[in-house]
Amino acid sequence: MSINSIDITNDREHLIVHLDDEADLFFEVSRVSDGSAKWQRIQSWLDMGNDISDRLDYSLYYSDMRKNEYAELNQDEMRYDDLKNNTNTWELAIDAIKAKYPKP
Repeated sequence: MSINSIDITNDREHLIVHLDDEADLFFEVSRVSDGSAKWQRIQSWLDMGNDISDRLDYSLYYSDMRKNEYAELNQDEMRYDDLKNNTNTWELAIDAIKAKYPKP
């Protein structure tokens, strides 16, 4: 029973720990150590010279995350309402998404 590899999740807040020869194929933990038995196991693995992998392709990640959030907006209606009401809610919503997922 052993850890095969550890990856950082897309949300950047968790780790996926891939296992060999165990009933479970993986487990997920917070990226910050909480002192749990799982984290003690991770720390032992890291102390043996292993590294956490960060395979995320940021050049694709930010644009995918932006597209997902843009799709949630009713952009046509927002722009129409902004035009009628002399407001800028659409612009502010787009700016917030771009700030949340900046280009690498």
